[in-house]
Amino acid sequence: MDFPFDMPSNYSSKYGMKPDGNFRLGSSIELSFTTEQPESLSMAAKPESIETNQRLIVDGNKLISTIHNLLYELESRGEHTVETINSERSQKNGLIEKLNLLRRKYEALEKENESLRMINRVLTEEEQSNRKNRVQGRETPQGSAISKLEREKQQLLVENSRLKQDILKLQEDDDKSRDKADQFLRSVKNNLDNERDSNRASTFNHTGTSSNISGTTLTTL
Repeated sequence: MDFPFDMPSNYSSKYGMKPDGNFRLGSSIELSFTTEQPESLSMAAKPESIETNQRLIVDGNKLISTIHNLLYELESRGEHTVETINSERSQKNGLIEKLNLLRRKYEALEKENESLRMINRVLTEEEQSNRKNRVQGRETPQGSAISKLEREKQQLLVENSRLKQDILKLQEDDDKSRDKADQFLRSVKNNLDNERDSNRASTFNHTGTSSNISGTTLTTL
């Protein structure tokens, strides 16, 4: 089985990697490390303990297995994150629909309340007119209906008061729903930030662990 990737023949860098002989699965990999002195470092402060050239032999199978495991874990975490985002987005859409429904109910109650205010105004004007006629000692043809209108007015006042209470309750429910939606969105953002930080830390830890495990099999030349 051929190695899953090819290395260019002229590959060269500060930390290079080149195949040893026929580069196939199961073969060892020779890693060459070179160190360079920074220009800002004076010649007198040049460290003597660092070798200019170092080479390590790494087991190709273990290196490939480690890379595949890391890629698989990153892919699995990515799929889990996508599922979480879709679920939370669905919950957010549900909250938005509830808010829209409450808003429509509130608008309908406002229209009904406005109609009741208009009726109440008309009844008040009629009542004032009837009172003037009674003060002047004149009986109107509507005298028999005055008590009925007054009762209807009282009923409308009670209904108007009830509608105001319903509107206040809807406003409170709307505020609570908005607060829940804001808390939910903040929770989604925090979860995504924590997941991203966790992925970075996990990748770093896996890389360090893989290096420690591989270090037990490395041979310094």
